Amino acid sequence: MYIVEPAGGRGTCTCPDYAKRGEWLGLCKHIAAVLAYKGELRCVLCGRPAGLSTTCLSCQDGAAQAQAGAPDDLDEWLFGEPGR
Repeated sequence: MYIVEPAGGRGTCTCPDYAKRGEWLGLCKHIAAVLAYKGELRCVLCGRPAGLSTTCLSCQDGAAQAQAGAPDDLDEWLFGEPGR
């Protein structure tokens, strides 16, 4: 069992995932569950209400479209130079 405590923005957790990524991402699945239960979970990318996910449907759709449309050689697509 891990302990989620409110602290500032979203809170802190005693789990290993929060210890590893907490400062960068700002939450773990335990904090996300508490925020979802309270109806306060927001998308980590845009801040919109996120429901039961850490990203909203708009950001999820945008990421899926970007992945589907990404060419094989990303360097050429991004920088105009193959295999940069």
